[in-house]
Amino acid sequence: MKTDHRAGSMIWVVLTVMEDETPGLRKRKTIKKMKAPLETIIRRMVDSANGNRPLSGFAASDQFHPEENGEAEIARNLNAAFLIVLSGSQNSLFEQADEYLETMKGDKKWAESATFYSEGVRRIIGEISEACLADKSYQDAFDEAAQWSTRSGTSWGDDARKKVWRLFFPEGVTCLGDYEKRISELRKKRCVCITKLNQNPVDEPARQILFMSNLLITVPDDGEDIDSLPYGDHILRDLKHIAQEKQKYWFDHPIQIGVKNEQNEAIYGLRGLNNAIAFEKARGVVRPDDKVTCLLSVSVTHDGLHRVVKDYLGEVYAGTDPFTHLDLHLFSEIDTKRILDHIILPGAAKYLGISDDEPIRRVFGVDGEYGRHYSFLKAISAFWQVLVDPKVKGSFKLDLDQVFDEEVLVEETGQSALEHFITPLWGSEGTETGGRAVELGMMAGALVNERDMGHGLFTPDVSIPKSVPEGEAVIFY
Repeated sequence: MKTDHRAGSMIWVVLTVMEDETPGLRKRKTIKKMKAPLETIIRRMVDSANGNRPLSGFAASDQFHPEENGEAEIARNLNAAFLIVLSGSQNSLFEQADEYLETMKGDKKWAESATFYSEGVRRIIGEISEACLADKSYQDAFDEAAQWSTRSGTSWGDDARKKVWRLFFPEGVTCLGDYEKRISELRKKRCVCITKLNQNPVDEPARQILFMSNLLITVPDDGEDIDSLPYGDHILRDLKHIAQEKQKYWFDHPIQIGVKNEQNEAIYGLRGLNNAIAFEKARGVVRPDDKVTCLLSVSVTHDGLHRVVKDYLGEVYAGTDPFTHLDLHLFSEIDTKRILDHIILPGAAKYLGISDDEPIRRVFGVDGEYGRHYSFLKAISAFWQVLVDPKVKGSFKLDLDQVFDEEVLVEETGQSALEHFITPLWGSEGTETGGRAVELGMMAGALVNERDMGHGLFTPDVSIPKSVPEGEAVIFY
């Protein structure tokens, strides 16, 4: 091999110039460089190309029929157009799909969704480019997936999953092959050597633990006749106006006002907790006259719902059997503002000298980003211990689509739900396998699908796939 010193000098000069590039310029160059390979990867998943069947099991082009304009069809077309545009200009329907998204951005009803999809194309490319800049191993995974996607005759098996999942779902790659070995490795890694037990553990869980959950409330379904709903006139009158408001916040499974009681999570989860406490009383774990304190954050999707949400919940709970073993406390955004204005902010100013209240207002509340109500529930437990009940030692958050199956718990573990909290391990100290000091301060429960209960408590709600996944599992399983 001959070395061209002039070429070597030129290369050195180019590298020197690149070192002086701004991060923004380097990012833009990376995005431009990676756009085509990413499109190739996406095309391999959602398009019949190079004689290959799409890895997802469907071709996005088969779902794109812009001449169909029913609501379900438009939603399907938007999703298909997004995938087609993301797969790049080599897709024969690229221009038509891109034009469809732009057109729908001008439609009053679909503008927000179409804009979300269009913005998503840009952001996906940008985020993957940033990840590649920050992590060489991720860049290697990207390059390998891109090279594999250009080959003909490739099929969707473990080899394909490994390449695609290394890019989009790296956690899943470790489950491929000998997953029993991986399970064993994880268990060893998660072992903790206890160095000090909690000297003041929970011994009366019903009195010392705050049970918490969140209620996410939204307006009735579009097709619902508001006048036919079984609520007070002032609620129905306000709901008609609120339903016309622009939705401000979005959640994954909000409770729609008007849903029947047997399908209402606001009842289901509390009924399950109430039944569990009745079981605990019969078992002698909880005193007969005690009530468990339950704090509920109430988040809404429309500002106008603040006016009616507590009245709505009051009527819902009045229309079902009482929760005789629970002491319920509901906190809406209005309530959290009162707590701030009358207690926390005056206290912060007087005792801590804090006059800027904006940072506190951003995090202490229940509306807005999904994690905001979770932060509130963590914060309110500390205030509750100081201002309301100094006996409180801990809190436990439940989702209201989850319940304790007490009989199964006792049968398989010998302990009821609350008996599991009576342990000096909660609040103990120890060291991880790597030597890092840890405090076992969080109590967490494992989820079991109701249909899987017959297989035992330790049946994972998402199991390792026994067959090759298709559809959205191509990206994430």
